[in-house]
Amino acid sequence: MVVQPQMAVARAMPVDDDEDEEEEEEDYRPKKKKKKKKGVSSAANETGMKIAIVGGILLLTVLSIVFAFWWFMRGDGKPNIITPTKVIDKVGQIMDSDEGTQVAEATGSEKFEIPEKQLINQEFTRTFNPTSKLPGLDFSTVKDNVETLPADVLNKVKQATVYIHTESARGGGTGSGFFACERGLVITNAHVVDMLEEGNGEPQNCRVYLNRGGNNQKDYKVISYKVDRKNDLAILRLPRSREEEYPDPLPLASSKTTRETQKVFSLGYPFGDSAGKEVTVTSLAVSSLRYKDGQINVVQFAGAMNPGNSGGPVIDASGRIVSVAVRIMTENTGRGTITNTGISMGVPSDEVAALYYGRADRLDVYPPRRSGDKLQLPLVMRLTEHSSKSAAPKIKIQTGDEKTTPSSPDGSSDAIALTATDSKQFYTGSVDLPELADGKVYWIHPQLNYGNDRSGWLEPMSYKPGKILDNKELPTSSAENSTLGTLQLKQRYQWTLNTSRGSLGVRLDYESTTSGGKEALKDTLKIGARVNEQALPHQALLQRFWVNRMEENETYASTLKLTNLLRGNLNGWHDLAQLNIPKETLTVGKSWKLPARPVTIDYLFGFDAEQQCTLQCEYLGTYGEGNKLIGVIRVQGDMVDPATKTVSFGKLSGLALIDGNSRQLLDFMIRCDARKRTTGPSTVEANSSIEGDMQLRLQRKDS
Repeated sequence: MVVQPQMAVARAMPVDDDEDEEEEEEDYRPKKKKKKKKGVSSAANETGMKIAIVGGILLLTVLSIVFAFWWFMRGDGKPNIITPTKVIDKVGQIMDSDEGTQVAEATGSEKFEIPEKQLINQEFTRTFNPTSKLPGLDFSTVKDNVETLPADVLNKVKQATVYIHTESARGGGTGSGFFACERGLVITNAHVVDMLEEGNGEPQNCRVYLNRGGNNQKDYKVISYKVDRKNDLAILRLPRSREEEYPDPLPLASSKTTRETQKVFSLGYPFGDSAGKEVTVTSLAVSSLRYKDGQINVVQFAGAMNPGNSGGPVIDASGRIVSVAVRIMTENTGRGTITNTGISMGVPSDEVAALYYGRADRLDVYPPRRSGDKLQLPLVMRLTEHSSKSAAPKIKIQTGDEKTTPSSPDGSSDAIALTATDSKQFYTGSVDLPELADGKVYWIHPQLNYGNDRSGWLEPMSYKPGKILDNKELPTSSAENSTLGTLQLKQRYQWTLNTSRGSLGVRLDYESTTSGGKEALKDTLKIGARVNEQALPHQALLQRFWVNRMEENETYASTLKLTNLLRGNLNGWHDLAQLNIPKETLTVGKSWKLPARPVTIDYLFGFDAEQQCTLQCEYLGTYGEGNKLIGVIRVQGDMVDPATKTVSFGKLSGLALIDGNSRQLLDFMIRCDARKRTTGPSTVEANSSIEGDMQLRLQRKDS
């Protein structure tokens, strides 16, 4: 499960402007002489009154401090402090409810789940997640049973730790950071500079303070930013003209060099201005290394970081960066009281290296095609958003034994450079495949260019072809293919839903028969819904989760049909498969662009309607199936929120199979990887976000 990093920036404590004003002394003397009570002197009365006044002032001071602390801790409206164990109330109610076991279908009682092999046909496409040892990372281990840092190590790290103050149109805040990677670069969190959310541009002003609070304090204006929103990281570039003033960059060590119970240290400026101007050092222990897809995703610590530590370094005993502080976990103990649980989270240092050097997110391999006496393998490599300015990646393919992973190639002289597409993140190309002997497989070696004449080979991936395409053109067609007709729809959403109160794993499976447009669904709508791997009762979907999807005149009556509730969402995805295939002769490599089409993003707790998909199509070749000639088309593109119009929050890629004669769609398989803030009707609070993927398959029922 991906835990979306979110952390509060320190808020300046409110100042009482009237505190220094002189109070006007009241005259407590009576206007008329009154008879004194027995045993009570006028002096005693005056003393008691003074005590009461002093007590009142002290009480007001305490209340002001409490209010200021509450104001500071409440955050700035962002999803910044999460509650451990206490997920959204609605989920807890459902998990504890006794509403029966009906889960899957609108009219059935069996649990429903789409098998993975029904969503993707690996005969046509294979997806790899490349891994590599990035440069600039130390993988050696160090002595980890120290209780204190050596003085020279501590001084070096303190000198390289900075205080950051940001002003933006959305507000402002403070946080911590540190020099790393190269002289003049500062690492911090994206939320510290208010660039975590998609569409948030650079802040109006951001200054970095070195030796803050000391006699030699200096500050610098940030001149450029490089952001990884997925991991809540940012690299800030300071003016090159003042490089001689900057401390040496701190070394990076892979988070894989740490282990549970290891002592580490966090440095930063907790609580901004309110806790003093000096760097604070906090002792922590690694409590968990959370993995995803074979890589460390989150480092969890036992020990109390605080708001303001965001973006600061977490170091091992030798002073190497092993993580970047990103957030704390708190718990609401009732009556508005929020306590620090002592559980803190960090971004792995490996992600800092990936942000600096760039990294490949995914490699999609499509069916090879015959070209004369050779086979050519079409493929697409997707780089991370922050890698898009790197030089084009290269591919080299060799043959070998399936169970023996080969070493990296000696050189790249015969490696094939891929070509950038309009999206700047997708690189495409075709590589000649050598002849494959019996019992052998292909090994794909990707190479990334890290800049400054540095490059590196990624881990090789084994591949064996399924379908092989012919390099044949499709003849001109007079058939009308503008109508898709009725298609079998299978769709799966897999999200991490991040809210201010926690992160949830959400999975939704839909299956039905659709005709697109405003047509009713043609078959029983099957639904499977899970939260944190627990199936949800069908009644709960209606009564608790989807209330925001109903019209005002609809009720929870048993006659309410889910087909009406969801058909607009599903029909939108049906219409995405309208490929507008040209009628003229299609030669291999022919490409065309589709107009933007609206679709709906579903995440169980709500939905974001009218997201815009823009697809680019490319004809790859044909293969025979019985007497049929099947054409294969590659599709890829972006998903854009209409509110931003230009900012892509998702990448789509997939394949379409068409009848070679009629040009009718037979099969459409596509995947969308996305990360965005939720904007539509929802049962969770504003500023929540989703991250994950959607898989869609549309098939002609008679194909």
